Amino acid sequence: MLLYLFGSKEQLVREVLAVGRAEQLALLERSEAEGGSARETLDLLWEWLTQPEHRGALRLFFEGYVRAFGRREPWPDFGTASLEEWLPPLERVLDGTRANPTVVLAVLRGLLLDLLAGVDDESDSSDGSHARRVHTAWHAFLDAALA
Repeated sequence: MLLYLFGSKEQLVREVLAVGRAEQLALLERSEAEGGSARETLDLLWEWLTQPEHRGALRLFFEGYVRAFGRREPWPDFGTASLEEWLPPLERVLDGTRANPTVVLAVLRGLLLDLLAGVDDESDSSDGSHARRVHTAWHAFLDAALA
């Protein structure tokens, strides 16, 4: 039934990722509408992305992003589309700051990869130090970028 609806497993994954992305972008819009500062909005996004229940979706995102490098269906435009969808909202969020949206997006994704590399689905690590290190790095980056 799913293959009938989506055409392929890969297309189903893209649809799942699209739903997650829409939820993330709506989070940014809500924060902006409520007058959230750039720092508050980016912290809210970070907290949402790093919740343990979203790790599976993050893994799918990064797998799709890497597959886009091969330019094979249905992934050839996935990386470019991701940039085109994320940079305009980040530009709005960062308006009035000196922060570069491309750098913010790159650091966000890099730290999310670091987080995923050091945790599993069962736990953060034996003592949680890996996740604390990554969270600390994100907050230090925001301190510097938004100063």
